[in-house]
Amino acid sequence: MSTNSLPFFFFPLGTRLLKNFISETDVRVKGYNDIFDELLQQFHDRAAANTLVVVHRIWEGLGAQGSIFLNWA
Repeated sequence: MSTNSLPFFFFPLGTRLLKNFISETDVRVKGYNDIFDELLQQFHDRAAANTLVVVHRIWEGLGAQGSIFLNWA
């Protein structure tokens, strides 16, 4: 089908539909990115909290053996 046989309103309508589709896609991608960023932040927060717990437990474990390290130093 040649472009000469298409009605004149086809091109503006097609362009408008394409722009709306791209705009809608951009909105969805931004939404997915926002969700991913939030999940990544939660992961970082949880990893930091877990690290603090582990360090605290190690520190408590060394408390009983602290005198050994103080005498060594």
